[in-house]
Formats: sequence, C-alpha cells, structure tokens
Amino acid sequence: MASDGDDSVLTDDQEESFLTGTESISEDLSFGLASGINAGRVGRAIAGSIVFAVALGVNTVIGALTEAYTGLVDGVSEFLAGGTEFVNNPNAVGGFEQEFDGLIEVIFGSGIAAIRGAWSFSLTQFGPLAYPVGIGVVVASFWVMGRGIDRIREVS
Repeated sequence: MASDGDDSVLTDDQEESFLTGTESISEDLSFGLASGINAGRVGRAIAGSIVFAVALGVNTVIGALTEAYTGLVDGVSEFLAGGTEFVNNPNAVGGFEQEFDGLIEVIFGSGIAAIRGAWSFSLTQFGPLAYPVGIGVVVASFWVMGRGIDRIREVS
C-alpha cells in the first residue's frame, strides 16, 4: 500500500467515486476490481476539463485583445499629443526619460512660433503700424490653414 502523501494511488473512496461494484480479490489483498465504470461521473469530469480549457482559452484571448487595444490607444495618443521615451545614456549606466512632441505640437507649435516671430519682427520694424501688420500676418496664416484644410477635404 502506498503512503498517505503518494498522489499516484487512489484511495478506496476515490476509486469508488469512478467505479461501481468494487470488490476485493481476497481478504489479504486490498486491490479493488471494477465490475463497471460510473460513466456519468467520468463524463462530468471530462466535460468539466473541456469547459475549463475553453474558459482559459477565452480568457487568454480577451486578455490579449485588451492589451492590444490599450497599446493601440496609447500609441495613437503619443503620436498626436506627444509623450516621453526612455533614452539609454551611452556614457553611463542607465538612461533618462526624454519628452517628445506629438503631431499636434509639431503642427501648431511651428505655426505659433511663426506668428510670434512675425509679431516681434513687426513691432521692432514698423513701430505704431506693428498691430495692423501683425493682425495681417495672423489673418494670412488662418487663410493659408483654411486653404490647406480645404485641399485635404478635396483629396479625401
């Protein structure tokens, strides 16, 4: 007889849960013979294993889809709004995080810098006429942006 901690040998109670009509070979030998199998319990055990495997597979697929969707949303967000990235330091161990501009900052940041430059240029060059010149630059910038947006709409 196996020891109590041995998982490879079924106890009499465990054998009887799957087998019907067990009996001993003799009084000295405690090995049960099976006169039949309880197909209902065996079938439920097999069905339970299949359901568990399917549920585990569905859970894994849902987790992978969630992770892919989150990565896609994060990627689009970083592309549009910018973010930070880890940069390895070639001169030392480790690195640092560096901010990078997104598409919105690149487009509008350069436009704002151009308008700011035009205002500072017109103020030093034109004196009191700087405000009409600056307003003209702003209006011209918006007109150019409007024409660009119209062209984009025509293409798509």
